[in-house]
Amino acid sequence: ALSPHLDYNIGFFTARFGARIDVCINSGRALYVAPDVKLDWEPFSWLAVYGHLGGGQQMNKLGELYDMSQHTASMMAYGRSSVPFTADAGVMFGPWRGAGIKIYGKYGVAQDWLMPSLVDGIAHFAPVDVDGWLIGVEAQYNYRDVVKVKAGYEMAPQNCGDAYYLWRDRACNVLNASLTVTPISALDIEVGYERRNGRKLVSLTETYDLKTADNLVLGAKYRINDQFNVWARLENMLN
Repeated sequence: ALSPHLDYNIGFFTARFGARIDVCINSGRALYVAPDVKLDWEPFSWLAVYGHLGGGQQMNKLGELYDMSQHTASMMAYGRSSVPFTADAGVMFGPWRGAGIKIYGKYGVAQDWLMPSLVDGIAHFAPVDVDGWLIGVEAQYNYRDVVKVKAGYEMAPQNCGDAYYLWRDRACNVLNASLTVTPISALDIEVGYERRNGRKLVSLTETYDLKTADNLVLGAKYRINDQFNVWARLENMLN
């Protein structure tokens, strides 16, 4: 993969104009070109606006697929997936007295993207072409670097062909929140929660309701020094 680009910086405005070039051997198209453009504008300390264009090819590793579904067959082999175009833009207000809010949107087009599917009762990943958008809002509050609170909501319309490609469970809306407490400067304790609604699995002939998924997370990190830290994290505590 090659990423030629030109960076531009003048005061409160930064930009990148470039491309991502993927060169493949015996795996789909030999040459694949996608945009790599970033625009960031920060006229005030409490206001920032950004817009990014991207894309590229992705190698589908069995280890990454197994993280999403333990029903993945180890004897399967998958080709590459292509992402011709992605776009995301947003505006951020703050921080103002420790509070801030971010409003954003994302859009993506993916080809041969691996989505969970069922054929004759056997679970596997099927390459499909999908495109779709996502909108979200996120608010956060930081009290003297001792207590940090964050909450967000995202929604994306989902059906057979219209789907936001990174949401492989085809969730319609996602609610998340987290609380981080720093009782001493070297220790962070975090409690997080995510709720994914409207999840579904689409096969060739049927659509299956995957029901709501709740993920309760508890974690801690201790910074020994600038080079080393130790951490522990428990996920899916609600099973």
